[in-house]
Amino acid sequence: MSPQCESVSLASGSADNTLGSDDLSVERKHGDPVFRVVLRRVPAALIARGIGAVTGFGLNLFMARRLGAHGAGVLQLAITISMASAVVATLGLDMAGLRFASGAARMGDMPTFRAVYRHAIRAGLAASLCGSAIIFALSESLAVHVFQEPGMTKPLQIMALTVVPRAMSHILAAFLRALGRITMAGFLDFVGISTIAVAVLAFTRLDSVVSFAALLCGVTFAVWLTGLFAMKQRLRDTEPGRFELGELLRTAMPLMWAAVLSFTFQVADTLMLGLLRSGEEVGVYAAVLKLGAVVSMLLLAVNYVTAPQFAGMWHAGDIVALGKLARRTALLMSLLVTPVVAALVIFPGPILSMFGAEFRVGGTALIAVALGQFANVATGSVGYLLAMTGNQRAFRNTLAAGAILFIGLNLVLIPRYGMTGAGIAFGVAITVQNLLQTAVVRRRIGILVLPIPGARFAAIKGALD
Repeated sequence: MSPQCESVSLASGSADNTLGSDDLSVERKHGDPVFRVVLRRVPAALIARGIGAVTGFGLNLFMARRLGAHGAGVLQLAITISMASAVVATLGLDMAGLRFASGAARMGDMPTFRAVYRHAIRAGLAASLCGSAIIFALSESLAVHVFQEPGMTKPLQIMALTVVPRAMSHILAAFLRALGRITMAGFLDFVGISTIAVAVLAFTRLDSVVSFAALLCGVTFAVWLTGLFAMKQRLRDTEPGRFELGELLRTAMPLMWAAVLSFTFQVADTLMLGLLRSGEEVGVYAAVLKLGAVVSMLLLAVNYVTAPQFAGMWHAGDIVALGKLARRTALLMSLLVTPVVAALVIFPGPILSMFGAEFRVGGTALIAVALGQFANVATGSVGYLLAMTGNQRAFRNTLAAGAILFIGLNLVLIPRYGMTGAGIAFGVAITVQNLLQTAVVRRRIGILVLPIPGARFAAIKGALD
């Protein structure tokens, strides 16, 4: 299959500027520069995710101890609503912007980069303001009539104000990733809010839901303004070029639905388990998911770095290098996570017992989740390959198929098997979804991502051709 790169409104720039502003010398000195750049940047993304996970746990601990179970639950619900609103309010502009901005940065076309950035920021700001206003206006109705929690009205109103800075921070982070500024992007996406909030809480005695909500609101705005200043400094000497807003929005809309479907995949099993079984099983299953997420953390870090490289290579028409990078990262990730997966599969009970003896009953669910996460890692960054190469509708459709399968399996398996059924549903659905995306990547782009080295890969590729 010989794919054709879709035409985009990007003016040609300097051919030497192929990896963004920080890596020109690397490309000139090394035969395979992109993989070296990825290897150099992945630790920063991994550290950012690790710090975010640790400080996020710390924030939850402060919430639980100072607000109690009920107060922490009310605040967490308000946070979840604001986060979901921010996901929708980005309109997929973070992913679409990442794709086009990475192509511009690869070609050294910073005027076009700024034009894409300007469109994304303006559209995202308008959408997030609307989202914030809607949640604010509906806060009392949601609190009283939907959740039967009148005390949630004020915290929800405060958290509604965070929709704008949260959505805008995600969009800013995407453009920083396109420039190779992984550390600052990670600060906006993972580290900033929870780390600053934990630092403030460590030296204060805030002990009400409203005060916690106010703190998180202020911190979210501070993080957004920090990212805004960083981007302004980077683009201060660049005049905006031309780019069609319509093209950006047409690309963004399927990616917005993809983000919604991905969010659904993250919460559907836990919600359905809570509705159909006991709260005790939900607690055990939450621990299972946290352990399973350890396997995918490397994939998430690699995706964070490789996505702009995929977009830049596709824009430059370098499909051979694109396929090579996708396969090499998939193989490396598979090798690195194999010991972790083996430990989770062989010793699920003892590992779960770290949370308490009663958690050992989740052993079978942990095995299923761990195997599903291994399939997720072994198939590599197939989702980002589709999203960054103009196949955003196929990306959305494969996520929809996976979500439908996931929900259906949960409906069938949870009533009979409880958390074990939820784990099996997760493992099967995520495996099928990734294999489906792998097949679509092979058909649409001509790349077999599965990490099959050497002659074996050549033989399979020849057979598929």
